[in-house]
Amino acid sequence: MFKAEVGVTPSEHVEGVRLEAACRLLETTSHAVDHIARICGFRVPETMNRSFRRRLNTTPGDHRRHFGSLAEQ
Repeated sequence: MFKAEVGVTPSEHVEGVRLEAACRLLETTSHAVDHIARICGFRVPETMNRSFRRRLNTTPGDHRRHFGSLAEQ
């Protein structure tokens, strides 16, 4: 039912929400990647890294370098 209504499975939806939160934190804070992984629900940085590679074709570090406002400082 969830997939029929939303278009993705529940686990895909949760992963997407976690990735959005992680992207926002990478772009707006200087928190360490492992800290961001934990507070966004990935448990370990490797899981977040795999999600970034699979869904965004990048890594958390590259995302921060490209989009982070702190990168210009």
